[in-house]
Amino acid sequence: MPPQHEHTHTHTHPGVRSMPLSDPSLAPFRNARRAKKIKDIVLVRLEQIAPFPYDRIIKALSYYPNADVVWCQEEPKNMGAWSYVSPRLATCVESDVAFVGRPVSAAPATGSAQIHREETRLILDAAFAS
Repeated sequence: MPPQHEHTHTHTHPGVRSMPLSDPSLAPFRNARRAKKIKDIVLVRLEQIAPFPYDRIIKALSYYPNADVVWCQEEPKNMGAWSYVSPRLATCVESDVAFVGRPVSAAPATGSAQIHREETRLILDAAFAS
């Protein structure tokens, strides 16, 4: 299935940010974008990352040629899909792809629900920062 994206703004707008997201990560980012009423960030949903859908990603991102591309995930940088997706996305956009997520960690979570919620809030704030 091709990556899905939303046409909610001018395709060539210079301030657009495109955020490819794996399917499990999508909901919190979609909810935060809706709650903040953000219109200049497009979420590109990746249902499958292997084999990597180069052509489909290139096509989805071609609608936003001036967009900054940011990979967002809730997992630490050394976990989740980042290490696999990063070089492949960079090939698709022919530039660096920014990362937003938890820093490198030996554990997938802090063990504290309060700290986890605060980290999630910081990730969402960073993802939607101007």
